[in-house]
Amino acid sequence: MVTATTSPTNGQTTPTMKPRARHSTFDSISAALDAIRYGDPSLAFEASKYLINTRVRTDSLTAIALDQKRDKTNRVAAISTLAFLGRKNSVPALIAIVADKKEPMKIRGEAAEAVGYARDKRPIPLFRKIIMSGEKPGLKAECIFALARIGGSESLAVLREFERTKPAGEVAAQLKEALADIKNGIM
Repeated sequence: MVTATTSPTNGQTTPTMKPRARHSTFDSISAALDAIRYGDPSLAFEASKYLINTRVRTDSLTAIALDQKRDKTNRVAAISTLAFLGRKNSVPALIAIVADKKEPMKIRGEAAEAVGYARDKRPIPLFRKIIMSGEKPGLKAECIFALARIGGSESLAVLREFERTKPAGEVAAQLKEALADIKNGIM
């Protein structure tokens, strides 16, 4: 159930969700989308679990993911749902999130991972640019994971090119895992 809360600091009214116990209590796609839009973090992720087993349209989830005024956790829940759905029609919006340097790194990384699950080759040049740049290691690791999920010779070529730069730390570990997964046909 959606209710309104007025902030004592700025006087703005924002919708909030009354918590529900489990995702099985969602009675519709609409209720689950409201939970992702307005719910507390645990409720938003329970709604995400519910939605991945439905025929939800991705346009509502994409709108939540793109809404920079929305709480970061709710955006991550929407992006995670898009990842598990793996539908290619959400990829352009996810690519835009990854490319936007004003976005929080967590949001960009989740979007990169979601694109990987869609196995769409369109972001490969962007992922190459990110891993070959001075971007944060966490984002590079997410792009490496996504490239491994996407697979194919183009992704492998980008990963091999990056390997020649002799990366270190979490990025090196993710690269090693990604190359092994591709070699073993795991992804």
